[in-house]
Amino acid sequence: LVAAIAGGTGISANCQLFMGKNRRTDMEHSDAGGGMTPIALSSTAKILVVKLADLGDVLTATPALRALRRRYPDATIDVLLTHHTQPALAHATNVETLIPSDNFRFFAPRDALKPELLAEGWRLLKTIRQKKYDAIIILHHLTTRFGALKYATIARAGGAKIAAGLCPPGKRGAFLTHFAAD
Repeated sequence: LVAAIAGGTGISANCQLFMGKNRRTDMEHSDAGGGMTPIALSSTAKILVVKLADLGDVLTATPALRALRRRYPDATIDVLLTHHTQPALAHATNVETLIPSDNFRFFAPRDALKPELLAEGWRLLKTIRQKKYDAIIILHHLTTRFGALKYATIARAGGAKIAAGLCPPGKRGAFLTHFAAD
């Protein structure tokens, strides 16, 4: 996924195209390799990478962050991650801002609907919206409906024109504008 964004291989535009619906998008088919052309972002793009996971998963995202920085040296690259993984990227030179969240408090739908968590979630979404990202890259498998709903909410609240991620079979990735097959 990040290789496509960082200028390596291509990815498809709009997850629904992957699911068989032939909707027009701003991506053009590439003649090389039968894939899609890479996502075009300006050199000064504002990019949010979402990796709300455990320490090992955040560490495996560091090559993706390096690839983004190489491709977009003047871009703003922020990472939304869990509080307890923040130290792993605290000194990362390829990231401007770490946005910590307590994702694990939002695992169960009934917990996420508690008033104090709704307020916390609203503040986080407001922070993301105010940053006015050009692209939001979700480095997660969309395996559960509720998980997909959380990431769709982050992507939509962010208001970015590009929401890229891994697209699983089915409709869980329908909110993605650009995807790589999962």
